[in-house]
Amino acid sequence: MTFWILATVLTLIALLSIGYPLFLRKRPSVDADSYDKSVYREQLEEVDRDLERGQISASEAELAKAEIARRLIALDELVEETQNSDKFSTAAQVTAICTFILLPIASVATYVALGDPQRADMPLQARMSADPKTQSVEELVARAEARANNNPNDVRGWKVLAPVYLRLGRADDAIIAFRKVISLEGSNSENEASLGEAITIAAQGVITAEAKQHFINATIANPKNIKPRFFLAVALGQENKFDEAIKAWETMLAQGPTTAAWYKPAEGELARIRKQAGQPSAPAIASNSQSPKLGGPSKGDIANAANMSAEDRTAMIEGMVANLASKLEEDPSNINGWLRIIRSYSVLGRKDDAIAAYSKAVIQFENNPGASKQLNDLAVAMNIQPVKPAQKLGGPSKGDIANAANMSAEDRTAMIEGMVANLASKLEEDPSNINGWLRIIRSYSVLGRKGDAIAAYSKAVKQFENNPGASKQLNDLAVAMNIEAIKQ
Repeated sequence: MTFWILATVLTLIALLSIGYPLFLRKRPSVDADSYDKSVYREQLEEVDRDLERGQISASEAELAKAEIARRLIALDELVEETQNSDKFSTAAQVTAICTFILLPIASVATYVALGDPQRADMPLQARMSADPKTQSVEELVARAEARANNNPNDVRGWKVLAPVYLRLGRADDAIIAFRKVISLEGSNSENEASLGEAITIAAQGVITAEAKQHFINATIANPKNIKPRFFLAVALGQENKFDEAIKAWETMLAQGPTTAAWYKPAEGELARIRKQAGQPSAPAIASNSQSPKLGGPSKGDIANAANMSAEDRTAMIEGMVANLASKLEEDPSNINGWLRIIRSYSVLGRKDDAIAAYSKAVIQFENNPGASKQLNDLAVAMNIQPVKPAQKLGGPSKGDIANAANMSAEDRTAMIEGMVANLASKLEEDPSNINGWLRIIRSYSVLGRKGDAIAAYSKAVKQFENNPGASKQLNDLAVAMNIEAIKQ
């Protein structure tokens, strides 16, 4: 009750301070105006009488009349101003009366809806130290902002604020926060991708050149980070580069998994881009989380495998892989079978067998672009360095590859070393062959000869410094092989 009495008294004081000058404004006397006019008229008559008696000349009489007339005109103007002022005063008084009535009603109604007279005062310091579970989102944001402003070099505060700004739709604030994070923590894949996303949201979904550069930086820092790759694929579509966009989406979908949150949106984008490009819709792309069903385990096999020991489970898988390998010997044209056996060898840790199977499959499908692409995408996902069939400079024949599959690891390595040496000598004779340089850099990397790979890469960069296309191929390979790029 005390609160309402105090609020009423304060409201009345405020209203009286506004209304007092309006209601008590003094008005000039009308009688005084009439009296002044009668005096001026008598003065005019007195001038006429003095002129008749000869007490003043005609010119003096004219001057006196002109002065009296001027005073009468000035008096009329004053009366008119007073009347206008009275009208204004009346309007002001009406406004004041309405204010007296409506302002208290509106104030009380607003407070009843939003206020709480029983709540105790909570100064800023108390709000800052309150339990976060009891605070609203706005209070939590204000709390984080206060801490960030007090400690502008505390990267943790900015890392908390930046994504919150983004979720609240405050994209411009998010951009500032993410820039601050990068300036304090440095550039990495997550920071670059998040800044690019904030810039994209601020631009109403348009991937600007600045945002695209941040996504590229994020991808270079971590080629497996899906977020920047997703946005770069969208950017290709926005730029009407439909073939490149379709390839980007297909690569992402092939790597899966299908349970990822981005998978369905990516499928939708691929379908949309295909429609824009006037291409027929393609069947669903099997991701790396899904195995083709050639000789696959039944539901019962899977259920039984869950109850097996690790050794028994591995033995069962080895048996299935052996069965699959024998079926591929009978029917080597089954692309799904090759994809599955390469994936199986990789999962089992049998890297040499995976490479051998991949090599056979590449030869088998060298004239089938669709199958070749599937093999290449799987090789990238499984970290099996793909060797493109077109790069046949000093390369092995089909017979060599078939024999290599049956060699011991030592003999296979020796054979590869011999091929690499032969390729190196040919590049000395013809250093303008970009495919040869790409292959020898890749071969050195696979063999673990990192120093030789870097040396070959350095020579190739020098050789093709005026060839943008070749330079890009070299740079992409260096990133894939984790060879530190040399700044040109």
